[in-house]
Amino acid sequence: MSVSRAWARGRDEYIRQRVLDEVLPQDCRMACSQGLLEIHSLHRYFDRELLCPPVESFCNGNAAPGLGPLQWTGQLLRWFDIANSLCLPNFDTDFSQAFPGLCEAEMQVLLRSVFDHLDAARPGATLLHVNLGASVDQGAASCAHALLDLLDEGATRTNPFVVLRIREGVNLHPHEPLFSITQKALDLSRRRQGIAFGLMDSGMNREWLEFVAYAGDGLRMEPLHGDLFRGVRGTSVNGIVTLNVPPSHEADWPKIERSLHLAGRVLAQKLELMEDGKTGRVIPGTSVINISGLSFDTGASKLASFDLLEKIDARVAQMGLDFGLPMTVAIVESLDGAAGQPYVSSGLSLAAELQHKLRGGHSLVIPTGSHMSWQDLHLSLCAAQAAGLSFLRFSPEDVRCGSCHLAVAAAGPCPACAYEGRRRVDFVEGRLQSLVTGEPIV
Repeated sequence: MSVSRAWARGRDEYIRQRVLDEVLPQDCRMACSQGLLEIHSLHRYFDRELLCPPVESFCNGNAAPGLGPLQWTGQLLRWFDIANSLCLPNFDTDFSQAFPGLCEAEMQVLLRSVFDHLDAARPGATLLHVNLGASVDQGAASCAHALLDLLDEGATRTNPFVVLRIREGVNLHPHEPLFSITQKALDLSRRRQGIAFGLMDSGMNREWLEFVAYAGDGLRMEPLHGDLFRGVRGTSVNGIVTLNVPPSHEADWPKIERSLHLAGRVLAQKLELMEDGKTGRVIPGTSVINISGLSFDTGASKLASFDLLEKIDARVAQMGLDFGLPMTVAIVESLDGAAGQPYVSSGLSLAAELQHKLRGGHSLVIPTGSHMSWQDLHLSLCAAQAAGLSFLRFSPEDVRCGSCHLAVAAAGPCPACAYEGRRRVDFVEGRLQSLVTGEPIV
């Protein structure tokens, strides 16, 4: 770890502890220490959690030669001053319009320059969520290809989360015009984290056309008050608090209700402090209460969890009225797919049912690895589309043969040497590396 990154981590931990000790009310502080509540980005408590910059914040392509990427990066950094992370709802369209007429190779050079400048200005702390696929324009397609190629090469330390919008007739099937981007994203998902897919034909997304945007963990943003002129641009998620529901509390509604009230107080206090802060203006947005710990297995536990979720949703809606700020419920932690059969229809149907109850977002995560082909992942994607899912991501949990290091399934004999031992693999800087030797696995 570099000195600048180590210093930034130590600074963040210091600020986090100061906020926890001196800013939060005592009962909220106790709930955090007991593990009932988790306040996201506590080290940047006075900033917004997630921001979609307004469209006018980006340069219009009239920059002097050689300064375009710097100006574009400067605009992003100005928004990072007031938000912990940025969600760019039309990254490929905006970037290609800012730098028109470039080929894919030239686009990749500019993207690398932007990401390098971001990392130099904010080492290890840049959380960027880019949405692709809203336009069929050739320039936007070139930008999407260039971005995915850049991430595949591992040529930048900034690792943005990528959400590719999927629409039937555009990029879902091999015969469709922009499927090459989908294929590249699926192939990259086999060995790299941070690639997700927003399914725009789902009942939840179809009403908003391309105006809905996602963060990489499944957090969902839609136009406030149905404003399709601006879409999600200029809106924000002002705060996220996770409510952990222990198994012993699932049947204890009064305890859950008290924890919900504490979460609402934290979000209301955070918004009040932000309004009085350095920006001097209010950016429209919402606050999210993320629910963790509910069991959504089939049978009675599933019914009980769905009933409890409906009660939580109704209580959060009432709290929004009581505190005077929009609140929504989400599960941005994942409901995992089955490791052996990632596209089991019953699991997809359950995830789709859950997503339609959570306008704030929910992520179905399907495990994968380089032992699978992009065609395998495409089958999962098509099955998710048929089941009505709104958001899906793949998580490479790769394993290698312990003898010849071939990418293989998690169990059974290696097809090359018949060895049944496995080698542990992890991710470093977003790329697959071995924990045994520390060397990249090709």
